Amino acid sequence: MKESIGTTFVINIILVFLAVIGFLMIGFFGYSRAFKTKNKVIDIIEKHEGFTNAAKIEIDAYYKTIGYATNRAGKRCNNKAKASETYSGTNYAYCVYQYTTGRGYYYSVTVYMTYNFPIIQSLIQIPVEGETKIIYEL
Repeated sequence: MKESIGTTFVINIILVFLAVIGFLMIGFFGYSRAFKTKNKVIDIIEKHEGFTNAAKIEIDAYYKTIGYATNRAGKRCNNKAKASETYSGTNYAYCVYQYTTGRGYYYSVTVYMTYNFPIIQSLIQIPVEGETKIIYEL
């Protein structure tokens, strides 16, 4: 009974460890891609000084170039309590909320981290949120 742990058990532990590391890496890469996408959407809104039609067109063009396949079917943006207006992407799954302050207004952007696996894509959509700087009303 000295060697009760056999090689099969050790190999199973190694395989489980590699699987866990693999899933963590997939999660890190997906979050990184969603974070970059959120930052680009925020930059586009700040460049156009609001969520205008030109900003919508540029955001859709950006989504086309990166190949970030987010299915829009059945996706609606939730209304947030203090948001004065809510916008949602027509072709891609992202939400833009406008907040009004005494100095101007700012936008909160929510981009969804998705995966292109058949079952997981519809089950797991993790939101990644960010805010623009205040756009001053002159």
